[in-house]
Amino acid sequence: MSLQRVSVHRPVALSMCVLAALVIGLISLDRIGIDLLPNLEYPTLAVVTVYPNADAESVESDVTLPIERTLSTVSGLRQLESLSMENASLVMATFEWGTDLGDAFEEINSLLSVASLLLPSDVQRPIVVKLDPSQVPVLNIAVTGETDLVALTGRVEREIVPVIERVPGVAQVSVAGGAYPQISVYYDTQALRERARLNPLDIQAMLQYQNAVVPAGTLEVRPEELGLEAGDVRRFPLRVGANLESIDDLRSLVISVEQPATGGDAFGLSALLPPDVIRLGDVAQIVEEVRRVEGHTRVNGEPAVVLRVLKESEANTVEVSRGVLAAVAALTGQLAGDLTLEIVTDQAQFINESIDNLSWSALVGAVLAVLVLTLFLRSWRDIVVIAVAIPLAFAVAVTLLHFGGYTLNLMTLGGLAIAVGMLVDNAIVVLENIFRLRGLGLSPKEAAVQGASEMAPAIVASTLTTVAVFVPLIFMRSLAGYLFKELSLAVVCALAASLLVALTVVPMLAAYLPDRSRSTARAATSRPAEGVHQGIADRLTPHYARAIRKVLRRPWLGVVIAGAFTISLVFLPRLLDVGFVPEMDGSLVTIDIQLPPGTPLHTTDKVVRDVEAYLEALPEVALLSVQVGNQGGTDYLSIVQEMPVNQARVHALLVPPGERSRSSHELARIIGSELPLPPEAAVRISADRAVDALGDDFASGLTLEILGPEWDVLQSVAGRIAEELRRTPGFVNVTSTAEDVNQVLFFEVDRVQAGRALLPAGQVGLTVRLALTGLQATTLHVDGRSVPVVIKPSPSETENLEALQSLRVWNLQSDATGIPQAARFEAITTADAPVITDAPRTIRHLDRQRVATVKAQLDGVDLGKARRLAEQIVAATDLPAGYEVRMAGIHRTLDESIKELVLALGLAVLFVYMVMAAQFESLRYPGIIMITVPLSAAGGFFALWLTGQQLNVPAFLGLLLLVGIAVNNGIVLVDTIGRFRRSLPLEEAIVEACRVRLRPILMTALTTILGLVPLALGWGEGTEIQVPLALAALGGLISGTLLTLFVVPAFYRLFSGTIETPARAD
Repeated sequence: MSLQRVSVHRPVALSMCVLAALVIGLISLDRIGIDLLPNLEYPTLAVVTVYPNADAESVESDVTLPIERTLSTVSGLRQLESLSMENASLVMATFEWGTDLGDAFEEINSLLSVASLLLPSDVQRPIVVKLDPSQVPVLNIAVTGETDLVALTGRVEREIVPVIERVPGVAQVSVAGGAYPQISVYYDTQALRERARLNPLDIQAMLQYQNAVVPAGTLEVRPEELGLEAGDVRRFPLRVGANLESIDDLRSLVISVEQPATGGDAFGLSALLPPDVIRLGDVAQIVEEVRRVEGHTRVNGEPAVVLRVLKESEANTVEVSRGVLAAVAALTGQLAGDLTLEIVTDQAQFINESIDNLSWSALVGAVLAVLVLTLFLRSWRDIVVIAVAIPLAFAVAVTLLHFGGYTLNLMTLGGLAIAVGMLVDNAIVVLENIFRLRGLGLSPKEAAVQGASEMAPAIVASTLTTVAVFVPLIFMRSLAGYLFKELSLAVVCALAASLLVALTVVPMLAAYLPDRSRSTARAATSRPAEGVHQGIADRLTPHYARAIRKVLRRPWLGVVIAGAFTISLVFLPRLLDVGFVPEMDGSLVTIDIQLPPGTPLHTTDKVVRDVEAYLEALPEVALLSVQVGNQGGTDYLSIVQEMPVNQARVHALLVPPGERSRSSHELARIIGSELPLPPEAAVRISADRAVDALGDDFASGLTLEILGPEWDVLQSVAGRIAEELRRTPGFVNVTSTAEDVNQVLFFEVDRVQAGRALLPAGQVGLTVRLALTGLQATTLHVDGRSVPVVIKPSPSETENLEALQSLRVWNLQSDATGIPQAARFEAITTADAPVITDAPRTIRHLDRQRVATVKAQLDGVDLGKARRLAEQIVAATDLPAGYEVRMAGIHRTLDESIKELVLALGLAVLFVYMVMAAQFESLRYPGIIMITVPLSAAGGFFALWLTGQQLNVPAFLGLLLLVGIAVNNGIVLVDTIGRFRRSLPLEEAIVEACRVRLRPILMTALTTILGLVPLALGWGEGTEIQVPLALAALGGLISGTLLTLFVVPAFYRLFSGTIETPARAD
């Protein structure tokens, strides 16, 4: 028994299945996760290694290069990239998309366990982490109120951070902009050397050993020996040592003894006196002060501590945000009134608005699709039968997505919104055929079963062709393929559900609808009834039939039209600008400012305050968050994002789009032209909030990579290219790594003089580093906080160059009296004439080769023109042997995506042809239907050009979608012609088939078109990414539908002698 017959004869059972599907769909809709983008596992592992007080070149040679050599042997490695920066190394191993990172993680850890033994002793153990560019903080929370920033930071870490970290889904809360206490031991060099007869390293060792409790084994003890009640011998673990608990403990710490002077003691009695005790406080000034951090953090002009909340990789962004906001609300009520918590950024807000807007677009599209049916159907019962496919298919699709582990995001919900107009297509075709058969005299049940069975092959074929175009996406290995794969999956789930509804629910409902007046009016002839209720399609049918007869007399016109549209496909794409994805209004503008190397912190801060004043005057700006220099964090994110004192970042959070007339991108362009910056400042402005979440490879603009062995040569080439870009219209805010340098004072050690003092060059450098940055000796636990104890010479000994020249450099030897030997710094170096040199702040490697980078933002040019201009500049640049320049960033990402999309388009055409050939058992017959593809594609390109859209990845997906849906009307039309050819002459069969299929073709086309209209209009945040896709599909549907009605019959007539009547699967 066929599926259609079972559905018609068991209405109660089917109704229960429908009800169950709706209930499960509602539960799934309530429980499915919500996010901005699909949950992607980036195939990158990062090795983070901290090397305290080391410059970028030392980090490169001592840490990065050895780790790169180790990781180069990892299995499946696609690319190895590294960043060597001050104090830290970051090595990133990238694999193919879809790689199981668990095995790679274990292999890298195993290799590093051996390699770490060869690293310098003061290098911290390398840590392996999953690197996810999209793992930006879910929320940034500013805490203000305390005048003492140290006290504020302490309260934040004690009272706020633990509460937020307990929220389910929160992986980490990092603190930025805080101030931390430090106990500084400022020793007097002369007193330490001549009185205590010690050097600074002796003090460090003493502090370590005097602040230690050591597990000392176990000891069997009788209880009575401890003053306890007698009993059996007990075994106790032993701990021996002492803890330093305060500054007073440090001051009173005995570090040496001093024998009484013997001069003038004629009888030698002084030798009998006890020695004088020398305490640390005797040779050093010990103070608690704020640990020095080269930076400021402000929110709306006030110093603030910023909490950055990171979620677990599998956690849902909206749920995490909801939990954190609830915790913040509770904290606000519990904390004293002098603390204020303010949400700086909240990803969930943008996500919710985007999802709401897309949902609204889908709902409006569904309503429009249903309303258009009233133009063709004269019974609300007919409309209900067809419209029931929308909620049912949507419920089934959401259920499949939920149980498949997917979320509702811009891709999946966009796919459902795109499909909403197509969900009724199959139902329309089936219902029209059912009522045609009822008009011929069949009973309602027999008409329902036969009508659905007759159309089953055609609608299965048309649905499979749409599904088939998404199959090639499985083979895409780029991020774009993985990103849009969920959109495709949502469309496939919805269409598969609509097919099931059309073959089961629609015939069941049609079988039990009462007869209508139009049924008898269609008896025998099945021609449309005349009267006041006559539909639009019925009025058009006679005119269309006459037009088809004229076309059949001159079928070669169809070939000319098809040829013209096919040729236009060569020229239309050239009229379009090229991009990756459309601009999206994320209500956030980010401004990165860089001043020349050597600019002090206070100068950078003054420039940023002028920027803050300008931005505060803009009515669209709701909140300002500022980072000047280093934020002072010690977590992984802070290390990677650390900035020097000549750089700053400003986040301008905007009011919602509905409360302003200018988009975030318009504001970014205006800000870029009006920002009050000195001429030497470089600036980079971004408003691509959603795209920025994907990482640098998706940031709009130009990125060039220069590869070669020598850093100086790389920087020279990068500088020349950057200057040419600045002189070229279309490029703004040009930056290069040639400008990201530190100016360094280089003191060369005189090996002869240093050798006489028994001082190697490394010992001299370490001594200076200890004097300027200090040496952490131990840690005190004060009020529940770990406070580092740092030893360094008195500030007067290093306050300027003159003082540094007199610095004592210890050689760890002692003279005959026990006094440590030392040499003056100026005596063993060129301290009187240091050399100013440029040193890289960050050194980047790509596949173990040094790389310099030039970046520029675009002004009035698209990615295609930017590429051509950049290639001209590179071609005119004289490159030394062994050096090359590559396109990187968004251009490399776009190249990979377009290459794969072109392959996907070719495979889609092939798969669609194969589906039709298999369905109709003909190799030549599908050729007529395939002519609809260029007819639709030309309309899609024309719609993009007419509306000023770019040819980007979403637009390409719209054209890919057209390959599947453009042939649907042609399949049904040609299938109907084939059925009528069994009983009618060729031309009559064509005319009759066109007349019968006109109304369902118009209905299915209009419902799909109107379903896409809300998306094409781009209402609200988050819908912009779907606009090019919707416009390409909409334009293609319009041209494809109109031309299919005439060109396909003409081709069928012209090639009727070479085409057999297609077979049908009964």
